[in-house]
Amino acid sequence: MIQTFAPKRPNWQRVMITVLGLGAAAGWSMFAVAGHSAAETERQLREQVADLRAG
Repeated sequence: MIQTFAPKRPNWQRVMITVLGLGAAAGWSMFAVAGHSAAETERQLREQVADLRAG
């Protein structure tokens, strides 16, 4: 049997690592959604400006 030499982490550290990892994933996801939303809003505003200039 292979023996690991890395010390086993206490439960509170495992919980903190999991919480921080999920928080990071959620943060990056919200950042991506916000970037997409901003691009969509900018596209709509450009269309409105083009319509106003044409009119």
